[in-house]
Amino acid sequence: MTLPDRTISRSEVGPEARALLRRCFGVARRFHTVAFSAGLLWRGAAIATPWVLQRAIDDGVVDDDRRALVVWCSALIGLGMASWVGDAVRHLYVERGAY
Repeated sequence: MTLPDRTISRSEVGPEARALLRRCFGVARRFHTVAFSAGLLWRGAAIATPWVLQRAIDDGVVDDDRRALVVWCSALIGLGMASWVGDAVRHLYVERGAY
């Protein structure tokens, strides 16, 4: 089997083929956008956790400020939940993309 000597121009591709490609790439774009955003949420929460823990220790424990300790521990719990949600969504989209 030999390849044709010329490439197919854009005008030779019918509107059905263009619509099909647009639809496929539109679905893939949404899929990858959600997966990428979930990955950013997951890793961002994991990266911010040590800084929040440091602030909780410095402001709450060392300075003996109970209110600051509650605020930073609440932020730490929120980061844990954000990391969990981001990881779950990312894993869901990675598994779905494997098929």
